[in-house]
Amino acid sequence: MNAALRLLTRQSYSSARLEEKLREKGISQENAAAAVACCIERGYVNDRALAERLIDVQESRGYGEYRISGYLRSKGINGELIEELLEKRKNEYSPDERQEALHELCRKLHRGRVWDKKERSRLSAALARRGFSWDEISGAVREIQED
Repeated sequence: MNAALRLLTRQSYSSARLEEKLREKGISQENAAAAVACCIERGYVNDRALAERLIDVQESRGYGEYRISGYLRSKGINGELIEELLEKRKNEYSPDERQEALHELCRKLHRGRVWDKKERSRLSAALARRGFSWDEISGAVREIQED
């Protein structure tokens, strides 16, 4: 339990990642699982709260659903929880609000450059790296180009 608390004083961990870190320190599977269970019981580890906080940070950086999902998986968050939280987030915004946010990001990344094939590719690739789907990207790029 002390090793778990030392780890948690430095940063937040998901339950899976905390157990992994404890195992790396040579703690047995049973003891690591017991320490994580104790931390969860006492409220020191909360996967849902951690995931929501990480989603906020990633969204503020302009990242899309696919990128956020991958990032949360890398932090040891359960796939079902990720899907639930991202679906909840998606429903918080109307499709028009989501599309407007994507268009604003396009304008920011484009910054008035000349529209040519290279620029469309550059902008599309930047949006794809941020985790937006190709359907979202193509619609946004098309509308920005028309403006």
